[in-house]
Amino acid sequence: MNQTVFFHLSSHGYEVPTDMFGYRGQAVDVTPGGSATLTMNRINIAERLYRVTGQGIYRDSVLLGETPPIQEPLLNGKVMGQDSVQTIEYKDKLYWFWGDTDRAAYPLGNFRVTGATSKLPGQGLDLDVGVDLDYITREDGFVKSLVPPLPDGAGIAWIFGLMTVEDEDGEERLLAAYSTHTPDPNAYGILIWSDVKQEFEQLVQFPGKSDWRYPGKDGQGTYYEDGGKGYYIFTQHTYPNLRVEAKMDAIVDYTQYESFTPLAPGTTYDGANTQLERDAEGNLVWGWKKNTQMLTQEREKELIRLGLIETGDERYFQLKDADSGDEIQLAQSSVEWNEYRESYVMIGQEKFGRTSLLGELWFAEAPAPNGPWKIAKRIITHDEYSFYNPSQHEYFIKDDGRFLYFEATFTNMFTEAPAMPRYNYNQMMYKLDLANPELDLTPPTGPEPVELAQGKPITASSSESSHQAAGANDGDGETRWASESSDPQWIQVDLEAPKRIKRVNLDWEAAYGSAYRIQVSNDGENWTDVYGTTTGDGGLDIVSFEETEARYVRMYGTSRGTFHGYSLWEFKVFGHEAGAEAPEASVTGPSEIDAEQSFEVKYGLSHVEQAVYAQDVTFAYDADQLEFVSAEEASEEVMIAGRTPSQGQIRLLLVNLDGQANGDMLKLHFLAKATDETVTATVSLTNAILADGEGAEFRLEGASHGIQIVAEDHSGDLNDDGKYSIGDLGMIAAAYGKASTDPDWDRYKKADLNDDGKIGIEDLAAMAQKVFE
Repeated sequence: MNQTVFFHLSSHGYEVPTDMFGYRGQAVDVTPGGSATLTMNRINIAERLYRVTGQGIYRDSVLLGETPPIQEPLLNGKVMGQDSVQTIEYKDKLYWFWGDTDRAAYPLGNFRVTGATSKLPGQGLDLDVGVDLDYITREDGFVKSLVPPLPDGAGIAWIFGLMTVEDEDGEERLLAAYSTHTPDPNAYGILIWSDVKQEFEQLVQFPGKSDWRYPGKDGQGTYYEDGGKGYYIFTQHTYPNLRVEAKMDAIVDYTQYESFTPLAPGTTYDGANTQLERDAEGNLVWGWKKNTQMLTQEREKELIRLGLIETGDERYFQLKDADSGDEIQLAQSSVEWNEYRESYVMIGQEKFGRTSLLGELWFAEAPAPNGPWKIAKRIITHDEYSFYNPSQHEYFIKDDGRFLYFEATFTNMFTEAPAMPRYNYNQMMYKLDLANPELDLTPPTGPEPVELAQGKPITASSSESSHQAAGANDGDGETRWASESSDPQWIQVDLEAPKRIKRVNLDWEAAYGSAYRIQVSNDGENWTDVYGTTTGDGGLDIVSFEETEARYVRMYGTSRGTFHGYSLWEFKVFGHEAGAEAPEASVTGPSEIDAEQSFEVKYGLSHVEQAVYAQDVTFAYDADQLEFVSAEEASEEVMIAGRTPSQGQIRLLLVNLDGQANGDMLKLHFLAKATDETVTATVSLTNAILADGEGAEFRLEGASHGIQIVAEDHSGDLNDDGKYSIGDLGMIAAAYGKASTDPDWDRYKKADLNDDGKIGIEDLAAMAQKVFE
């Protein structure tokens, strides 16, 4: 007391700028009865509101004599921690259910679902303030197990996917999809809520221990209408791709569940042998189908790689970062209709995120709950901490949907971080303003930009002797540039020719710029600002701006964030060659070939700006019409390093000795098989992965080429020996004079080569000509 104390400040998604020595915090004069306000900058787009569950939610407020906003601020239902929330409106109350629940009396708690009720917004509940939960408890005050022992005997029970429907008497009933665990999944089925017992009862147990049609293990359930019918759609398989009609008899019958899928009806995913449904025009048929397996994000990606989902086919689950274009792999999601955005909105939890395995959440939107989901924006980040099983609260949206509320489980599970006291393994509530301009998800146009600065001439206003400017664009993440400790400082790269640039990535070391500008120039002397900030906070800055053509790009720092100078691990510039087009693969060859003739198909590349030293390419062909003969290099600078042929497919590994990948790469030789009718065969590039000299890989869209195989005319081969000969001429001579009016015409009509209904001199002359040919 009566001391000046420095308080270090840190929080997930929030930060305090470093001082000149790199410390983040604030010095406070601590005096009896004194107070101070400590502020932090929110870097998350979503705003954290409060903790919903667990002990000591408002402990500090109570210690200070403040009035907390909820009735049980310290310990409610003897709950210490709760996992994975599900909510639903039922009989004029809001019902809340959780998974595993910790207690104070013993390290192990309740593993068979716990629950509570609360008011609805129209009854006075305001999620900006907090939630008064009325827990369903047992006699000792701890929360009650809401799923009694079931016939399968498993000790753990979870519910995921709440539904309300009318029973045969017209009464509203609450249903839940469930799964039991030992801890491996043991059984699935549907439960029904007993208003009298205040617990769930089993309605049906589905057969077996697993089936992709069963909800109840992960995700959320959402009601929506389609084609005049009501459905519940589930995110059991990460994305909303499983649904059932909102009727009691359909919900309890697992055969009535439908998957959103492009697979042929009645089939399941089978890798390269997966059967897809296409219409008469060859279009991929995505739709809701019974007894047909859905595609996950990973499996859709694999079918794209295999070429089964072709260029031009719709993709539903290939989510990309709106800022960088990078792929986002989701683990779980929650989807609801939003009036403000006039679309379905998703809160999705990423796996293998930038700062944590399961701690980054994204916002996306789509015209239907099943997608297509294409572009997303990061709205929450955690530093080595998990935030999983997100749940939107559709009942609390404000201002016609502009503000939405969601929560998830905050836990150190799946990390090496120590548990945060009181907060760990509990639910955290967030608020998202959908009017925030940062949530603009307009898809980017044009090809993906490529990195242009690596290895190009780079200079700086000053450099430490061991950290020269070249350390920022040498492609080595362990080297860096560091300037002197003064302002201003700059670092600039010469792209050696004008380029179309649209993004700069600055990967700051601890010494960052709090105020800086990104500038471009065509002569290295006259500079134009394309971006500026005075609130830089270090870390990775992804700076996007309107595409502009320039040769020189620089970071011009005007205010340092620390006592040190400016320091960058990486200074990257993204864009395209001026006038450049997207890299493209091609498969070319003859449009028509006679049956039993050999022909050549060429594989080539164009508009490839990057250096390419290796290629992994796979071609598929119609084995019923074509026979693969051989493959050879189309250029002296291309070498086939390996090949793996199989029926209907050939995979080749290529090496580009000069690093150039434009022009013809391969010649593929085929033989058109014999056919009795003209057919069309296709040779397709189904996979193309290219690699540069640093080991970085990128993928190209596939390509295909169709060849019409013309059937050989065997109309005069009367003795079926596969050739025209004197034997055929003799058969026509023996039938000379016969006509269609003769009773035995069927025996001789095949000798009527000109189809005039009689066998005459014209037929003899036509056969003689065939023999001579």
